[in-house]
Amino acid sequence: MRTDATEFERDRGVLPVAVAVIAASYAYYLIFAETAFLRLAESVGLEARQINFLRTVLGVGGLAGGLLGGWRFKLVHYSRIVSWAMRACAMMAVLTLVVTRWEVLLLVAGGIGLTLGWLLVALVAGLRGSVGTPRLGLCVGLGLGLAQAIFSLPWVAAASPTMQVVLVTVLVGLAAVATPWLTPQEPSLSWT
Repeated sequence: MRTDATEFERDRGVLPVAVAVIAASYAYYLIFAETAFLRLAESVGLEARQINFLRTVLGVGGLAGGLLGGWRFKLVHYSRIVSWAMRACAMMAVLTLVVTRWEVLLLVAGGIGLTLGWLLVALVAGLRGSVGTPRLGLCVGLGLGLAQAIFSLPWVAAASPTMQVVLVTVLVGLAAVATPWLTPQEPSLSWT
């Protein structure tokens, strides 16, 4: 008989933290990587062809970050990996506020994709070990729904790209501080 029961007792506060981390990660993708960054690049005076190339660099960076994140992932260091990936994402967001040269924008786009790919792979790879199976779908659904709700708020959607970057940086920074509660409880993990 199959069951989705998890063999461990999850920590009491792990579900709200996991929802917040998922929401911050998806908000980073929606509000910053797919919207604010490209709007900032347009405001510098880039042509449509250059914007499309930036999208390509974002995608290639995301692929590289995902592969790197998967290759270097260790469940033992889960909360630390997610925390550092979130910090790197926040740093890339802040960096976009000061960059105006095309060559540097290309490097930043690659860095945004790299850190976002790293974050998403790390977050997904260890989430079950922290949250458990029975509430995993609810946790992911709430996190993604919350990020979509934030993105859909009229004042967020209509905000300047700079304000969107500030909002996302604050969300990701707060979530990075909360990641120690995402300690994996998976019984197959030996702490000795």
